[in-house]
Amino acid sequence: MSMTATGLGFAYQSSSAILDGLDLSVPAGSSAAVMAPSGVGKTTLLMVLGGLRRAQAGEVVIVDETSDDTARSGRPRPRVAWVFQAMHLIGGRTAVDNVAIAVLSGGMPRPRAEALARHALERFGVGELADRPVRSLSGGQCQRVALARAAVAEPLVVLADEPTANLDQDNAAAVAQVLVRGFPRSAVLIATHDATVARQTDRVWYLDHGRLRPVTLDGVDDAVA
Repeated sequence: MSMTATGLGFAYQSSSAILDGLDLSVPAGSSAAVMAPSGVGKTTLLMVLGGLRRAQAGEVVIVDETSDDTARSGRPRPRVAWVFQAMHLIGGRTAVDNVAIAVLSGGMPRPRAEALARHALERFGVGELADRPVRSLSGGQCQRVALARAAVAEPLVVLADEPTANLDQDNAAAVAQVLVRGFPRSAVLIATHDATVARQTDRVWYLDHGRLRPVTLDGVDDAVA
């Protein structure tokens, strides 16, 4: 369940290259962070990796080693889960409803979907909140519900776009920790400008002029200074 990108190129009209020969590799069961200030292209990178935008050059390959299924650029990405800053939960629905929808949309019977949703909520530490409407939950609790929604379909790849930007420092650290540990068989990539989040991952890159350069643990604090 690895994700590899080679030579990615992308530019919006009348702008310089956002991605310029970018390479990356995130093996199954590992996590990585991409750091950079807002507006540099972190979200665009995730969109290209996740198939929401087509790369203008290069290739993205996502491999499921358990089934030999492979998806390449220009094809639907297999089992890619997204975690967003805004969470995109349905406020008037319960936590279990918000998680179950991820598999109900694929035709799973509701009893099975709800059972899987409750299990996922337990995994992310909010099982006792399953039957509460998410509008009554805190920001940190809502993001854990969003993580459970991402996990319920057993994704090959998890792409998280500034998942802690709306949380205070303590909640951000806690959510980052469960994010990188909650998907033990997936490749997890987090776009962030938060050093607290980046430190939780296995490796850190800085997006610089369309390419990624490694950041050491000691250099994380200065990566977006």
